[in-house]
Amino acid sequence: MFAGAGPQLTKAGFGFALADGTYSNPFYADFLPTPGYLEFYSMADSDSSTELAVAFSGTLVSTPEPATFALLLLSLPLCYIPGVLMRAKSQQPR
Repeated sequence: MFAGAGPQLTKAGFGFALADGTYSNPFYADFLPTPGYLEFYSMADSDSSTELAVAFSGTLVSTPEPATFALLLLSLPLCYIPGVLMRAKSQQPR
């Protein structure tokens, strides 16, 4: 997907299949005289398919990346090290 005022899909779009074998692929048809969003749709139990105009709108959502989350989890024990060292130092005989 693209950010900004232009089309949010490419001419390849994205495809997905349902459990019943139905297949759909929404895409941006920039090759037509009047560009727009279309959907290729085929049903599993039929040899026919359609390509109909559709409305498409996507919104970007910010989520933490798995690597960032893993790094955060791995760094939590580091918060306890200074306290453990201070406690060990205070318990040493003088």
